[in-house]
Amino acid sequence: MVFGTARADTLIRDGQLAEFKRLICEAPCRYDPAFQWGVCQRLGVIAGDSKWDPETRQSAIAFLGEMYRDDIAWGDQPNVKQWIVNILIQMSSVPGVETQCNVKDTEYDGNRTDIAYLSRLL
Repeated sequence: MVFGTARADTLIRDGQLAEFKRLICEAPCRYDPAFQWGVCQRLGVIAGDSKWDPETRQSAIAFLGEMYRDDIAWGDQPNVKQWIVNILIQMSSVPGVETQCNVKDTEYDGNRTDIAYLSRLL
């Protein structure tokens, strides 16, 4: 995540997740898979770290869900979607983190686009 990395990390460190989200959503490189992986990694760290309040952790998970579902805003990146599922699987075993989904043994299949399948994930 080269674009605004220092700024993004500063926003995260200062607990400004809404500003972080705005920065990310406005990034000209937001469709780049490497950029998205960096965003997902940071959101996963926030979601899994008990130093953050529950609302912030849930917001990080919700943002991951938005990235997963919204192909118009984020593009359809199967590898990134699988990375998000992997993060949610990890989060489902972290005490105090509610992923509101059942992602056990789930693997994203780029050919699956039915709403019922995706709603079971997120």
